[in-house]
Amino acid sequence: MKLDSYTQEHPTKCNICGGKVILLHTNQKFARVEYIYKCTKCGASVGTHPNDPNKALGTLADTELKALRREAHVWFDKLWTSRENREELYTRLAAELGIERKECHFGTLSKEQLKTAIDIIKKWWWQKFDK
Repeated sequence: MKLDSYTQEHPTKCNICGGKVILLHTNQKFARVEYIYKCTKCGASVGTHPNDPNKALGTLADTELKALRREAHVWFDKLWTSRENREELYTRLAAELGIERKECHFGTLSKEQLKTAIDIIKKWWWQKFDK
């Protein structure tokens, strides 16, 4: 099965510290994801696809990286109005970041890339009101 560019099949090694990664059930009744991959060394984690816990929704993230991912999504989600529009915005963001579209997913971007992406997206947001 072909995975999305941001999907990892069953990660076993932490991309942050190199520690061992295990799959855990969240045991939270109304959690957004039922399973997470978590590093046993540094505590970084990532959620899984709802229909397949073997597939991580990106790379493991520490607290700072998770906050940047959330912030990027908050700003980005304010801009798109349809599936087509969303795809156009991702394509435009990838071009401005100097990466391929298939690499442009908030779940895999580095902290530096996310900070740049947030600045770009905020600029787009404010440009909407300068017309």
